[in-house]
Amino acid sequence: MAETFRECFCRHFRVPLERYAEEALQRALTPRARVLHRLLQLSDRDYFAADREFIACVGQLTRQGDFFAEVQDFHYHPGNRRLLRRTLRLRVSANRMRRIIREVWPEFASRTPFG
Repeated sequence: MAETFRECFCRHFRVPLERYAEEALQRALTPRARVLHRLLQLSDRDYFAADREFIACVGQLTRQGDFFAEVQDFHYHPGNRRLLRRTLRLRVSANRMRRIIREVWPEFASRTPFG
């Protein structure tokens, strides 16, 4: 069976599998969102639900080519319609996640059409 992105991520960054979601979230948040993470979560427990769903789905990938479908789903997620998420970008960055995937799965860089 093919190794999941979650397994590769945890091995690469030397984190236990159960810490994947939080570690990946912190690394993929925009800098502004990273600073305000705790405050946003205190004000609305579900604020990062779309981000967590995206991180979980990416974690289950076994083929890099499926990443762009996950990005599309994330961009059109109903939770991303809020002003703070859409305009101020207080959320996960798909580009940051793509860079993480490139670091963890080096062959990803040579296969992606967006380079």
